[in-house]
Amino acid sequence: EDSVLADIADIAKRDDIKALVIRVNSPGGSYGSAGEIWYALKNLKEQKDIPVVVSQGNYAASGGYFISLPADYIYAEPMTLTGSIGVFGGKIVVAELMKKLHINWDGVYFGENAGIDSYMHKFNAKEKEIFNKSLDAVYVDFTQKTQEARHISAQDMDKLARGRVWTGMQAVENGLADKTGGLVDAVMKAAELAGIANYEPEIFPKKQSIEDKITEFIAEKTNISPEKVLSVVGI
Repeated sequence: EDSVLADIADIAKRDDIKALVIRVNSPGGSYGSAGEIWYALKNLKEQKDIPVVVSQGNYAASGGYFISLPADYIYAEPMTLTGSIGVFGGKIVVAELMKKLHINWDGVYFGENAGIDSYMHKFNAKEKEIFNKSLDAVYVDFTQKTQEARHISAQDMDKLARGRVWTGMQAVENGLADKTGGLVDAVMKAAELAGIANYEPEIFPKKQSIEDKITEFIAEKTNISPEKVLSVVGI
């Protein structure tokens, strides 16, 4: 997430970038991370007034689909797994495991529901209600953003969402994507939307030099051996 946001911030500072193609290959994950990337891409498109085209790879589902929404045009490969517009959440309770391992665990909480995320006990009735409301809020946000971006009615959205997964071909048929195609198609479409005939694609993230890799590695480590440094730079 951080590296993607950093690249978007770098692109926002540039005046020579006339269009943006995003290659999405993700089955999803954190709703918060997806939301941050969605917001950054939406702002970038509005501030720079450039077309944004998405090329979906093997996966562009859940959070992967969420970050596709700011695009002016979405390409999906015929067998891309996309959609999965929904939300799932819960927690793993490890209290019994801790007992078997003879590990004592305790905590101090301030507030009625302060321990809602604790792995040491199940949700009580109130906590379950709060947690379910948070999932409902995420679902409403996800579906409403999809409706707005893809011009889908609430009735049709209900038939497409609820976590259903679609192939790329199906996504085009039901309006979640615009056309089947690959990365080259997306680059050509971006140039068309930008009204440019001659262009030189630039790839983000930038490939790090050996010097950059060593500098970053040293900055993050305190116990460094020559073998580790050589491994990082691929030698």
